[in-house]
Amino acid sequence: ELAHNWVINKAELAARLNEFNPNMDQLAGLASDPATTLAVMNGQLNAQAIFIAYIDDFKLMMFVTLAVIPLLAFMRVAKSGAPAAGAAVME
Repeated sequence: ELAHNWVINKAELAARLNEFNPNMDQLAGLASDPATTLAVMNGQLNAQAIFIAYIDDFKLMMFVTLAVIPLLAFMRVAKSGAPAAGAAVME
């Protein structure tokens, strides 16, 4: 799940990186070597995509937990004198 979300998030973030983005001017002084600049950008892109995927997984766990909470109403407490349902009776 995390790997799948990471790929989608990376693609969405990478779509916003182009020469017309005004924030790209900040990267002009990052390094004189274009390969180094691309490596730094790729590292940041990966880190941000993984972080977003991590948050999305926690959001999914929250929704699953909220969906299961109403099932607690169907659980019952076993009486102290009687064996639990499905327990083997030893004689």
